[in-house]
Amino acid sequence: TTTFTGNAKNARGFSWQAKPEYDDMVIEYAEGETLTDAVQIEATAEIAPIVYNHQNIDPEKSISYYENMLFYKVSLSGLKPGTTYSYRVGDKTDNLWSDIYTFKTEAENADSFSMIAVTDSHVSDAPVYSKFFTDTLSAAVKDAPDAAFIANAGDLINN
Repeated sequence: TTTFTGNAKNARGFSWQAKPEYDDMVIEYAEGETLTDAVQIEATAEIAPIVYNHQNIDPEKSISYYENMLFYKVSLSGLKPGTTYSYRVGDKTDNLWSDIYTFKTEAENADSFSMIAVTDSHVSDAPVYSKFFTDTLSAAVKDAPDAAFIANAGDLINN
């Protein structure tokens, strides 16, 4: 997940989860569409909260959604306004990496933006998700093609 942390012109936050055996987690980032001359920043880790399946609230019988997982995070600052960056996260010791993604910082002279906000879809199965949520999100992107980002304010599943 990438989030705004401070000024969108020169900072960005990242978080992800992984099992504790991946203990040398970093973000690797660089200007442009590739990771040429990438910089690595070590991630900090937090123990995942115990969140039990809501269908069975007895912790002795329930399965934690995040059992044996850590949440990792990194904040980047000093980025250049209006610049595209590539990044990936992973365990540098075991050479295990996410896909490479990109983000763009806000332009120096930007004074407004558009965004798309979505909320909990309460979708219970794939056909319903495909029909309703995908159609809704596709319509929003068509209506606001210059949206700077999509903010999700809730779950994407029912259970």
